[in-house]
Amino acid sequence: MHFPIFPSGVRSITSSISFKKEDGKIVYFDWQMPIFTHDEDDIKTFRMFTSQLCVNGNAKQVDIIRAFGVTKNSVLRSVKLFRDKGPEGFYSLESIFLLMAFLALGRVKTIESLRAQAPGEWGKLLGLDRIPEVKTLREKINLLSTGDTAVVWMSDLSSDWMNSEPESAGILLVDGHVRVYNGSQTKLLRQYVARNK
Repeated sequence: MHFPIFPSGVRSITSSISFKKEDGKIVYFDWQMPIFTHDEDDIKTFRMFTSQLCVNGNAKQVDIIRAFGVTKNSVLRSVKLFRDKGPEGFYSLESIFLLMAFLALGRVKTIESLRAQAPGEWGKLLGLDRIPEVKTLREKINLLSTGDTAVVWMSDLSSDWMNSEPESAGILLVDGHVRVYNGSQTKLLRQYVARNK
């Protein structure tokens, strides 16, 4: 297996895309604007990003081979994996779902707001070097929501939950109160009304 070579200084991949090794990180530039970064030893993310460059038409496979000293077969395999499975080939379905759960718990309102946050810190929660880029997350969510995929998944998940506790399967509790009850038919205890404490 040939690992990519990241020489010091700014190196060109194409006439507009270049990269630079800086403090153990590889930073990619489109002209002078940074567009992506990953750890120097994060080969998985390197393969995902360079495959994305090739599939999107930003670079040719020969450009990647020449710039990083990787083998042709390695690039071909990575590009094929990206074309067949998209980012899922590099980021598992479980890691995407876990990321969405952590974002909800962290009260991150939109995926776009991840652009201003450190991807490595979120990645540590998932056991990854970093989380996928915003564009990759959007593509993954689009793949998950096309057709009736979400409905089928929801149905399968509900069936699993129902089968795991069949004695609770027929119980459904719905409480439609959105405001504190203040009618006169029932006397509520003071301790149950937060405003009256």
